[in-house]
Amino acid sequence: MRLTREELEGAAFGVTSGVITTLAVLIGVNLATGSRLATIAAILTVAVADAFSDAAGIYTAKEAGRMSEAKIWSVTFTSFFAKFIFSLIFVIPLLILRAITAVAVSIIGAFAILFLLGAFVAARRGKSPLQSAVEHSLIGMGVAFLSYILGQLLANLRQ
Repeated sequence: MRLTREELEGAAFGVTSGVITTLAVLIGVNLATGSRLATIAAILTVAVADAFSDAAGIYTAKEAGRMSEAKIWSVTFTSFFAKFIFSLIFVIPLLILRAITAVAVSIIGAFAILFLLGAFVAARRGKSPLQSAVEHSLIGMGVAFLSYILGQLLANLRQ
């Protein structure tokens, strides 16, 4: 199946949003609660609620433009499924690995996805894949760092 340019934009948006949002939730909730169940519940909530929210936002943004109704729905569904699937991926390590290992694997996986997506998007635009890959990864690192700080602050409330 070959995606149209618009669908590819929706997929890139969904993957980026899914990875960054879920990474933040994974780090923050895991640190704040120390609970595998709470972390999985938060990720599942993000997978559903934020995927619908992002899809509604994409739908509204595209509806405001001059795109056909069929293309609008196509981009909307592509964005939704990309966000939903890439959010759910982060549950798998939590189900099969020890919590600390699962978080480490998820962080490495998130940065790998962001790096590859950045390189892919840049290559399609004729720009430097390495520069774009690093930029995408740095955004993820910034979010991870802020989520870590927030998780640590909230963990102190437990004590």
